[in-house]
Amino acid sequence: MDLAEMAHFLDPIIEGRADYTKGNRFLLGKIEETIERMPRVRFFGNWLITAMTKIASGYFKVMDVVDGYTAISKRSIDTVNWSKAWRRYGYPMDFLIRLNAYGLVVLDVPRTAIYLEGERQSQIQGFRYAMQVAPMLVKAFFWRLRFKYIYLDFHPLVLFYYLAFVLIPT
Repeated sequence: MDLAEMAHFLDPIIEGRADYTKGNRFLLGKIEETIERMPRVRFFGNWLITAMTKIASGYFKVMDVVDGYTAISKRSIDTVNWSKAWRRYGYPMDFLIRLNAYGLVVLDVPRTAIYLEGERQSQIQGFRYAMQVAPMLVKAFFWRLRFKYIYLDFHPLVLFYYLAFVLIPT
């Protein structure tokens, strides 16, 4: 990760435009370079995990959810109950779910993807990894619905979500 890009992550937080910023290697100006450099299997795995996380977190406009280049405000650290956060690999997705439940603003920041020749890259197998974090995402989705739409502030749509899941088997 290019430390020269750090200001892009900190500025939105300092300016009060975001509570949490995260890297996105697929934003305009970076997408062609990223797609060209990222192995196809990793690209598909990233896309699959991102799709599942969008549904679980409610942040439908975020992309590249596995990107670990992030910054967070002190207010967000103090607001979220991190004691229940996922402690295994996959925590960036869990963070997004928790941030949304507390009504915090997340902003994608374009960043440069760095893939060095001869360097050991991530050994994560995208599809296998997606299947390992899927149960966490499903559980966290329902936690978010309960916490945000029943506990913090009631929203009638939560009843339709639960009703839909009850009626699906029939």
